[in-house]
Amino acid sequence: MDVITLSSDLGLGILLGIGIPSLLWAMRLFYLVKQTRDMHLAPDKYGFGSSNLKELLVANLETQEENQREYLQQASALRYAFKELSHYTRWSIKTRTGKEPPPYVRNDGD
Repeated sequence: MDVITLSSDLGLGILLGIGIPSLLWAMRLFYLVKQTRDMHLAPDKYGFGSSNLKELLVANLETQEENQREYLQQASALRYAFKELSHYTRWSIKTRTGKEPPPYVRNDGD
C-alpha cells in the first residue's frame, strides 16, 4: 500500500513539477506567436507599418542633415585652426632661427 501511495505522490509531483511549467511555457509561446502574427498582419497598428515608416525615414534624414551640417562646420573650424597653427609655427621658426622654415611638401597653396 505504501508503494501505491508513493507512486501516486511521485506522479503528482511530476505533474506539478514538469506538467504545469510546460503548460505555462506552451501558453506563453502561443501568445508570442499570436502577437507576432498579428504584428505582421497589421503593422500600422503596432508602429512599424508603411505610414510610420515614412515618418521615421523623414526624421532620420533630418537628423542626418543636421549631423552633416555640424560636421562641415567643425571641419571648417578645424581647417582654420590648422592654418593658424601652421602660420604661428612658421613665424616661431623664423623668429627663433632667423631663417625661413622648410617649404611645404604639397605645393597647392594651402
